[in-house]
Amino acid sequence: MSNITSKQRLVVILANAYVVFVCAIFLSTGDMALGKFGYISTPTIMAILLLLPIAVVSTVSGFKDRGLPIRETVEANLLPISAFLLIVCASFAWALHPTAFWHDGAKYIFLDSYGFIIFVLSLFLLLHRRFRSARLIFARAALVALFLSMMTDLMLPGFFSVVPSRAAGFPGNSNYGALVLNFLCAASLTYRTATVMKKGDLFYLGLTAVGVFTTQSRSGILEFLALLSFYFIYCQAAGGWSALRLAAWIASIVVLLASIALVAVLLANNTAMFEGYRTRLDRLGGNSQIDDGSSSDRIQAAKAALEKIDDSPILGHGTGHSRFLETPPHNIYLQQWVNCGLLGLLAYLMLLIGSWWVYFKRECPAGMGLITVAIVGGFFSHNILEQRPFLMLLGMLLTESAVKARWRWAASRPPKLYVVYAQVGEDRTPSAADIRAVERGLYQPVH
Repeated sequence: MSNITSKQRLVVILANAYVVFVCAIFLSTGDMALGKFGYISTPTIMAILLLLPIAVVSTVSGFKDRGLPIRETVEANLLPISAFLLIVCASFAWALHPTAFWHDGAKYIFLDSYGFIIFVLSLFLLLHRRFRSARLIFARAALVALFLSMMTDLMLPGFFSVVPSRAAGFPGNSNYGALVLNFLCAASLTYRTATVMKKGDLFYLGLTAVGVFTTQSRSGILEFLALLSFYFIYCQAAGGWSALRLAAWIASIVVLLASIALVAVLLANNTAMFEGYRTRLDRLGGNSQIDDGSSSDRIQAAKAALEKIDDSPILGHGTGHSRFLETPPHNIYLQQWVNCGLLGLLAYLMLLIGSWWVYFKRECPAGMGLITVAIVGGFFSHNILEQRPFLMLLGMLLTESAVKARWRWAASRPPKLYVVYAQVGEDRTPSAADIRAVERGLYQPVH
């Protein structure tokens, strides 16, 4: 770096700024806000076009870096890739069903394929070491940006949100905003197993909880509690259970919850949204029914979806058929079953369970936290496979965990691999061929 010219250094700075901006804007759903205000007409196509050059540069430079070649990246993540590909194939095959939803320019026929493209591009975003080391920056920058957009809704009700009495931020939908906030939080935590909780983790958990509070999303609260429970259990188990650590962490969580409650009270009494509109919080405080009618609508939508499933439980009714219902099921499990039958449901479950298992084997808690939120959120959202933040984080964390797992493997076998490093260069991740050679004893230990 010291030998590069000022012009080259400027190019590197601008390139890094571009990567951070693009990743943060799509992870935070800022592209949806730009679309709402008329600056972007097709956010999905724009995401593909802007992410493509980053993926290409990362892949090409990754050959000379501590990354993985394309073939090994695919092989390492074959299970989730195969599951997602099965979802796409099912959506195309079931598009031929007589009752498939071909309206709106066949948009709903191609949604899964668009999602798959973004997922695959995201797999190659972090092959370059510099991009990989900035993954936390991407997630945290997006989380802060989304949180600030929710604060904007508090001060200027309805600026982003379609319901002025509930903050939503960039997505415009409060439940969607809460779900994305939880996704980003899962990817922003360090999951360090210290004696007490890390201040950074406490900060981002608190930020997420306050953001979810402003959305007044009941599903968002459940998703956050699921993430918090996973975070607590994982860190305790990974660090070894001890009475001292357990007491310190419980005390940290009590402080966190107390701080969240204090901030919530301050926001409820000093912001335009809570002062100018009758919110769910007002109904709760007045001993009125909290539900504004959305629960009964969701229950009726679920019943309608179950009736459709009962009519054709194996084959389903065709891609996008749930759009024919008066209200979509707000449940991706029911939607997959209605549209593509049992195969569609099993393929989605394979994606979630397979990804969680891969993350577990690679000791990637951020990925396990992401899938935990997706599993819970899927009971309240029918469009997770369309959500760019989830798809991008899923791909990024799969690649990051694959590279880290490879290096952990290398570090666990000293000193044999030192010979491999000397021959293939220590700036490159040991390839599958290198690993097989070491296991066959073709390299001798270095003394």
